[in-house]
Amino acid sequence: MNERLRLREQYRRGAIDKHEYFRAMMTQHEALSEYVQLLAGSDIASIEISAQGIHLRSRLAPVVFPFDPTDRGTPCMVSLNFGQYERAEFDMLRRLVPLGAAVADIGANIGWYAAHMAAHDATARIFAFEPV
Repeated sequence: MNERLRLREQYRRGAIDKHEYFRAMMTQHEALSEYVQLLAGSDIASIEISAQGIHLRSRLAPVVFPFDPTDRGTPCMVSLNFGQYERAEFDMLRRLVPLGAAVADIGANIGWYAAHMAAHDATARIFAFEPV
């Protein structure tokens, strides 16, 4: 059980009072405001948290990706941690792939390149494959 749920359960059981619970939760929620600075200037425009999960919205195109915080190698995690994901490669693809092209993204992972290319060019035919 994560810390926030543990605190809520303690409050519900009466193990801590409302004020103690509120102070503890405020400390937990402070981390949310730190993400504003982390997102500034990165490839990720926003983090959306809902009951359905966590999704990251790209700053580069109107594309949203599911976020798996346990997978440190996904483009979303790399972008969040380092500000960008393979920007030189991304920019090269945008320059080299003509509008309306057929593109095969082999080893697409979560489809970072494929989704961005499809958002950039509605006439393109994008095929993304991830064998894992």
